[in-house]
Amino acid sequence: MKKRSSSQRRRDRKIRRVLWISLPVFICCLAAESIILARRFRSAAEMEANPGTAVSEPVQSEPADPDAALRKAVTAEDYAAAKQLLDLRDPDTDLPEDIAAALAEKPQKLYNAYQAGERTADDVSSALRSLMLLDIPEVTAAVKPKLEALRMREAAVALQTTAQQFAAAGDYESAIDTYRKIPKSEKDIFADAEAQVIALQGQCRQNALDLAEVAVNSDEPDYDAALAALQEALRLLPEDIRLTAETVRITELRDTVLRTETLRSAALAFADGHYQQAFGTFIGLPESMQEDAVLTAAKNSYYSRWLRLVPRRVALLLQRGDYEAAQALADEAEQIAPDAEIIADLRTQLAAYQPCRLSDAENTDLRDFYIAESDLTDCAGKTYPAAEGNLYHSYEGTLTGRKISSADFRTDGQYGVLTVDAIPLSGFDADRTVYIRISGDGRILEQYAVTAESGVLHIRQDISGVNVLSISVVPAGTDDLRNTGVIFANGSLCQS
Repeated sequence: MKKRSSSQRRRDRKIRRVLWISLPVFICCLAAESIILARRFRSAAEMEANPGTAVSEPVQSEPADPDAALRKAVTAEDYAAAKQLLDLRDPDTDLPEDIAAALAEKPQKLYNAYQAGERTADDVSSALRSLMLLDIPEVTAAVKPKLEALRMREAAVALQTTAQQFAAAGDYESAIDTYRKIPKSEKDIFADAEAQVIALQGQCRQNALDLAEVAVNSDEPDYDAALAALQEALRLLPEDIRLTAETVRITELRDTVLRTETLRSAALAFADGHYQQAFGTFIGLPESMQEDAVLTAAKNSYYSRWLRLVPRRVALLLQRGDYEAAQALADEAEQIAPDAEIIADLRTQLAAYQPCRLSDAENTDLRDFYIAESDLTDCAGKTYPAAEGNLYHSYEGTLTGRKISSADFRTDGQYGVLTVDAIPLSGFDADRTVYIRISGDGRILEQYAVTAESGVLHIRQDISGVNVLSISVVPAGTDDLRNTGVIFANGSLCQS
């Protein structure tokens, strides 16, 4: 037996489907015909029984429309039913012109209804996709561009809504950026977006101008805040004439005030000897003032004066024996200009005048003097840390009749100044008095009285040419040293 082709099998299936659908219709038609015949026989019998009754001509019915169901389904947009009916049609038979025209026009009508607001996007999209299921080439070709147009329209509407939300929240930059993403193909939405962008730009400009005016005209003008508001607006409107002009005006106002304040602060700091602070006032100025002629001239003038003044001040401090102040000034100078030629000279000066702590001095002979190995407390309750290398004289272990305690330092004439602080040690008897005696090569140079109420004695003694320096604690009158004690803190030997 010869095997049938796939087209023959499809045709057979279609014939069987038609037979299955036609059989009930055929039975109904037979029943209807039987009823009509019965009525005719009944009418004939009645006419025979009543000869005077008029005989009417039978009414001719119009032939049934085979595409009525399809036409109804298309009109009702029941494209699923229309698809079933089309599948039953002979593929070689053309659609009636009215149905074909209705299907071809339907995509445009659906889109027009959406644009008019009569139908929603989801409703129209669903109808268009159902139309494509009919698998009619002409209809499919008409549906595809409408689906794309619908997608573009919905995207434009979504962007418009988002931009409106940004604008309502005051985020003009995001709103403007979103409006500018709306495609020109959606002419009405695009036109509205352009109008909204212009309005938002105007609002943004006005807001910035208002903020700047408030900031500048307040009791304490905040020029930076005003410029920040204007710069923010200029990011959105980079070529705006009003914003640019106002920015230039306020920048000039700020620079004028800042120039005056910088010159005043620098002058005060320099006069007080705070050179790093003086030069710091010229640092961090706005870009518009980086090459300001007035400020540049002032800074150069201060720098020239500083190069001449700092070495003199360091030398003067060293002559006074204030090595720590000289060291601090040299450190500040190195921070200001680490590569300046004066820095090496300052370091040389400091090295020559570097002091020697009393507790570190070599060839030292201590009698009833001790190097503090723990913190010391004076009569006023102040503590002097042992780490600073302080010396102290104490009454502990002092024998009755001891008349003197001393510390001798062999200086060999290489130091010029002794500086030391003397303070009564905690426990010093209230009714006792001792004398601190400074001697050089056996000759008394100075003497200071100490009691429990003395407080701090700041001793500064010229020891130029002295080979053996002595610091002694001597009792008053015939007393001994018991129940007395003195702290010698911050003691140092300096070159000059």
